[in-house]
Amino acid sequence: MKILINNNWTNFEDAKVSVFSEAVMYGFGLFETLCTNQNKLPLFNAEHIKRLFKSCRKINLPIQFSEKAVIEMVDQVAAASDHQIQRIKVLVIPDNVIVISTPLVIDSSIYNGVHLQSVPLTRSLPTIKSTAYLDCYLSWKKANENGYYDALFTDSNGFVSEASRSNVVWIEDGYYGSCIQNVLPGITIKMLMKHLKLPIQNKKIPLNLLQSKTAVFITNSIIGIVPVKSIDQVKINNGIISQQLSQLMKQYQQTIANT
Repeated sequence: MKILINNNWTNFEDAKVSVFSEAVMYGFGLFETLCTNQNKLPLFNAEHIKRLFKSCRKINLPIQFSEKAVIEMVDQVAAASDHQIQRIKVLVIPDNVIVISTPLVIDSSIYNGVHLQSVPLTRSLPTIKSTAYLDCYLSWKKANENGYYDALFTDSNGFVSEASRSNVVWIEDGYYGSCIQNVLPGITIKMLMKHLKLPIQNKKIPLNLLQSKTAVFITNSIIGIVPVKSIDQVKINNGIISQQLSQLMKQYQQTIANT
C-alpha cells in the first residue's frame, strides 16, 4: 500500500486523522476512485481530478493544492506501487489531500452479467462523491446480503436514476439511454461518448421499461462496463448478453489498454 498525504509519503501506521476533524464528525469530505492499466497509468486521471475540484467548489471544501498538483500526486503514487493494476483513491477532507494505492483484483465473473435489486432512494447530494456515503453503503450491503450485486436506485416517481456505485445505461434503437442529470456525472460514460463516439442521451425511464430492454449495463471507473442480467429477478433479454453489448465491452477494453 502506498499513501501520500499532502504530497508527503506516509506509512500505514502513521496515516491518521483527528477524531475532531469535520470529516469524522460530519462526513465532510469528497473522494474519487480510479484504477490503472497494465502500464501502471491512472486511467482518465485528469477527468477524475477535474470532477473532484468541481465537487469541492459545490460544497465549499477548501483544497490547498492545484488540479495539476493532485494529478501529479496520483501519477506519483501509481508509479511507486509494486503492482500494475491498482485501485487509487483520492480523498479530500479539511486540511488533507490523501492519495492511496492498493492492488486491484476484480472478480471476472461479473462480466458474464450481474443481478440488481431496485431500491427507492435519492441521494441528498447526487452529483458529488461525498464521504457521507451511508445511504449507498447500506443499500449495497442489503442488496448484497439478498444475493444481488448492487442496489439500483429509483426516485419517488419510480424512474431509474443510478446504482449505489455506478451509472446505468440501456440500449435503445439507434442510441443509448442513461439518466445523466441529478446523478454523479460518470467518467466512464463521458469516455464512452468521447473515445467510442457512443450516442448516449439523457433519458428518464421507469423501472418496468428498463427491465424490458434488450441490453442494460452499469459503468464505473473500476469495473468499466458490466452487463446486467436481471433486475429484481426479471431477466434482461432472457438473461442473454446482446451481441451489441459484447462488442462494446471489447472496444472499451481495447481503449483502456491503449490509453
